[in-house]
Amino acid sequence: MTQRPFNPWPCVIAATVLIGLTVNSMLRPPEPIDKLVIKGNTMGTSYRIVIGNAPLTNKEVGELKGAIAARLTSLNKALSTYDVESDISKLNHLEAGNSLTNASSDLLNVLTASQTIHEQSDHAFDPTLSPIIDLWGFGSPGTTTTAPSENDITEALNRLGTPSLKIRNDNAILKSQAGVELNLSALAKGYAVDELCTLIQASGCSNALVEIGGELRGVGSRPGTNHWAIGIQTPNRNGDTPISWVVSLKERAIATSGDYRNYFEEGGLFFSHILDPRTGQPVTNHLASVSVVTTNCMFADALATSLMVLGEEAGITWINTLPDTEALVIVRKPSGVYTTHLSDGMGALISK
Repeated sequence: MTQRPFNPWPCVIAATVLIGLTVNSMLRPPEPIDKLVIKGNTMGTSYRIVIGNAPLTNKEVGELKGAIAARLTSLNKALSTYDVESDISKLNHLEAGNSLTNASSDLLNVLTASQTIHEQSDHAFDPTLSPIIDLWGFGSPGTTTTAPSENDITEALNRLGTPSLKIRNDNAILKSQAGVELNLSALAKGYAVDELCTLIQASGCSNALVEIGGELRGVGSRPGTNHWAIGIQTPNRNGDTPISWVVSLKERAIATSGDYRNYFEEGGLFFSHILDPRTGQPVTNHLASVSVVTTNCMFADALATSLMVLGEEAGITWINTLPDTEALVIVRKPSGVYTTHLSDGMGALISK
């Protein structure tokens, strides 16, 4: 049998075509992921991130998930009172006259914001409320079903002292009053939401909704719409909490604070975890929930708590003086009937 001479050209042409296809596929942008969901646990609660039309490869998705997990870990190392090695725990254990040196930028940022809200709210918001929180059974020592005595409340109030924590130019925090303990739970989740939004946008994603423990911020919009739609529940204590309002969120954040999930009952009275720093007592103004919409989730978080203490009239009056900030306040009457109060511009953002 005559052996034909080998012709390499068809193989070369095929290999060239294959290489060309491979190179083109590597250069071509990835098909956008219609809906990417990233979720997990952090800060004693859960987080959920929805990204629309994510222009990411599978490798980049993995890298983004890793970056999110790492950022949440670093935030806990700075702000968690449950971690004895965190920056905030180290500060809380300092004796009067000592300083926490090399404080993390996260702790400095949130402490600065909390001191601003403390002054603006006429002290209705206090980041050193930890002794009162613990006394009423809503802090790390554990729960209680009994209201504390007046003497215990007075003693705990004497340990509050936001002005006693001073940030120095070298990023150290000086503690000048004994017994003062910082608790940033009313801002930390909102701050973490803002930080994750920054990280997600840096990855090239322009449409995302980030939620941690019920605090949310929308970047861009949900694909196919021009906003993100967020539901606000009726604040029933019996667990039946249907959505009564829908908020249109675009490049805005929303935070809700309420009295209907964390409380205890004694002698027919309800004692909520919303505590007034000026009295050391749970609030008694009949506010059931407050939702604040603004451009920054950290401030939305703190403002919602502040309004729960201030009440609907003083709270909404204050909100109406703040730029790009709106609020929805739900009051529970003694009869069980709910009434709703809106800031000047909130009506344009919500629907039934």
